[in-house]
Amino acid sequence: MLLTTVLIGVVAGSARRRLRLPFLALLGAIGLVELLFLAANSMKFADGGWFPLACGLAIFVALTTWKRAETVLAAHESRRRLPMAEFQRLADPEIPRVPGTAVYLSPDPETLPSVLLHNLKHNKVLHERIVFLTLIDSDEPRVADRERTEVAVMEIGRVYRVKLHFGFMEEPDVPKGLKLLARHGLRFEPMETTFFLGRTALARAAKPGLLTWRRELFRWMQRNSPATAEYFKLMPERVVELGTRVAL
Repeated sequence: MLLTTVLIGVVAGSARRRLRLPFLALLGAIGLVELLFLAANSMKFADGGWFPLACGLAIFVALTTWKRAETVLAAHESRRRLPMAEFQRLADPEIPRVPGTAVYLSPDPETLPSVLLHNLKHNKVLHERIVFLTLIDSDEPRVADRERTEVAVMEIGRVYRVKLHFGFMEEPDVPKGLKLLARHGLRFEPMETTFFLGRTALARAAKPGLLTWRRELFRWMQRNSPATAEYFKLMPERVVELGTRVAL
């Protein structure tokens, strides 16, 4: 309760000046009462009060470990990505084109997804139609279907950049979002569309150190996390996942 009051005070501090001081004074009074409750309950720490604190600490460590590792991996990947303009150079006319549509999920609409580079490196082919898909988290709880889609044409009939907007209370449904692209002239045949997903895994530490346990905790959490294809409601048989292992 006391931490919640403090966080409300942080948000209130960014409000307009005429509301700041009275509201902070009210929060201070509420916080004082909560501080008294905290002091009274601290006497019960040895009689079982340590257990909820230990549970909270374990959850805090897990969440901060995941967030920190994801930030480090994202920064590592961003340094290796190429600008979207480089696609024209990579798409050599001599590269074989296979029938169908390839949808590459990319976290950054301005750079080429690394999974495309891996596909070119290992399979040495491109699809007849390529869609770079980015999912955008909106600040609104829900987004209307008419505002959900954005399409930019890179090469008519062949290469597109697509953004799908989802509210923070919505579960991203990629197949449903792709159906909405029909009004932009983009139609997808489910059995002719392949989704390419990238997965970056953290390698084991070369030399064990003080924080090696956090690396192993993240590796364990990553192995047990839900599959990306399942989260985006993609058909597993239409998904190709290419991964890399990062040693940091």
